[in-house]
Amino acid sequence: MKQCVTRILRRVGFLVIAVCCCAAHAVGAQQQDPAAESIRQTFAPLLAEYSKIFLSDGSQDCIGFALSKNIVSPQLKDLLQKERLLSKNNDGIGNLDFDFFFNAQDNAGKPLSIVGIASQGDTAVMQVKNGFKGEKPYDFLLVKDAGRWVIDDVRYLQDGQRISLRDILSQP
Repeated sequence: MKQCVTRILRRVGFLVIAVCCCAAHAVGAQQQDPAAESIRQTFAPLLAEYSKIFLSDGSQDCIGFALSKNIVSPQLKDLLQKERLLSKNNDGIGNLDFDFFFNAQDNAGKPLSIVGIASQGDTAVMQVKNGFKGEKPYDFLLVKDAGRWVIDDVRYLQDGQRISLRDILSQP
């Protein structure tokens, strides 16, 4: 009986050590990803700044903010400029009927938060939450443009279907 207890304790001890090592490795790997850190350093302050605008006076819209901060790829910039023109020529009605940063027309009273970043080469996915209870994070697809990270697309999950900001903006 004593040998059985000793074997169990050893196995539990090895299991605890293995779990701790894996956790330490995962945390270390996440901290060592220079691309993820660069993305976080770039976008966390920008999302915080835009959150303050959106949650308070709304003095600047998502398109204006993205263009003024120059944080979108050239291709997405063209689509956003076309959307702005379409909206201007149609009494404020365009293809985009929600705030693409918040994935909403209203706010939940909470700022945007980055909940994950995965990168591979010159592309990355930054997962963002908008503060709405039960809402899943959505993906900002980032690319490197002239050595800096910019938004190239945003993908949202709606009614079990993935929709893309580029697809919305590309509608006739």
